[in-house]
Amino acid sequence: MVDIALTLGDISFQGFEIPSSITLAGKQRLVVHRLLSGSQIVDMLGRDKEVVEWKGTLSGVAASARACDLDRLRLAGAPLLLSWDVYSFQVLIDAFTADYSSPWWIPYSLSCLVIQDLSSPVAEATANPLDLITVDLSVASQYTNVAGFQASIAAGGIIPGSSAYSTSLATGVAAQTTLSGAITTAGSSANTSLENWGSSFPASFLSAVGNCQLIAKQTSGQAYLSRAVVNLSNLEP
Repeated sequence: MVDIALTLGDISFQGFEIPSSITLAGKQRLVVHRLLSGSQIVDMLGRDKEVVEWKGTLSGVAASARACDLDRLRLAGAPLLLSWDVYSFQVLIDAFTADYSSPWWIPYSLSCLVIQDLSSPVAEATANPLDLITVDLSVASQYTNVAGFQASIAAGGIIPGSSAYSTSLATGVAAQTTLSGAITTAGSSANTSLENWGSSFPASFLSAVGNCQLIAKQTSGQAYLSRAVVNLSNLEP
């Protein structure tokens, strides 16, 4: 990479300062929900900030001064323009390490956190509210019955101010209430089974386990159902 022009802020790297390679690493934030059926739902939460890292050697009579200049940029903690080849980023210096071997030969490493990608910016995705609600209800349906709510949404109940919207919102709230009651009932049944543990074991034990499994399943469905209701209610101006 000796033929590239690498700059960071007001510093232009040259000679042995230019690395043999530059590492650009980034992630996509993902949340994986593993369902009882064995399938999984993946929520994509957007791109994580990238990190750019490289190593080189500061050399010559100005090596110590160059090391001080790079450390000055780190200490300042200000956004800097990092560019090479077709890449251009606004970054913050995350870490700077200088291995002082001699006044004229100082191996160094730099790590920069990308604040903004200026070379190929990716627009933040704007999620469609209907898509968000539909996905949440699809997941919730694997845990509990939300068919009525799904039908009201499919019938156009996502347009604020319409009678269909009011019906959808009421249906969603009613589904939440029904599910909350079912969870309470399962909890009471589990407690009853535990109270009868000594007199009717192992039937009481199996009943308690079954009700606990039901509570876990219904609680998972409640989380997705509640988010769908909240997203629907947030559409109303």
